[in-house]
Amino acid sequence: MVAGVELFVIKPSGVSYDDLAPENMILCDLAGEVVGSTPGSDRSPSSDTAAHAYVYREMPEVGGIVHTHSTYATAWAARGADAADKEPQLERGLAQLNFAPPA
Repeated sequence: MVAGVELFVIKPSGVSYDDLAPENMILCDLAGEVVGSTPGSDRSPSSDTAAHAYVYREMPEVGGIVHTHSTYATAWAARGADAADKEPQLERGLAQLNFAPPA
């Protein structure tokens, strides 16, 4: 979420993680619409844009979303485990990590 405004940044659809760069990320409003005439606005946003927009709209306390299918995150979520014991930044209280339940 962009502090002070109702906008968020999301990964473009079809761009590999290796090719991500700040200039091809996409700026969206809380309705999930791409903000035109901004860097990356010529690309299509992630298919998860509507879900991210919903979370930001309905849960203003959420400051960011990390959507990943990494091996470790998937394993922690599937077990319902707390990741804090595996991630030093979480142990020190620098961040909070919550997992969505499996669909």
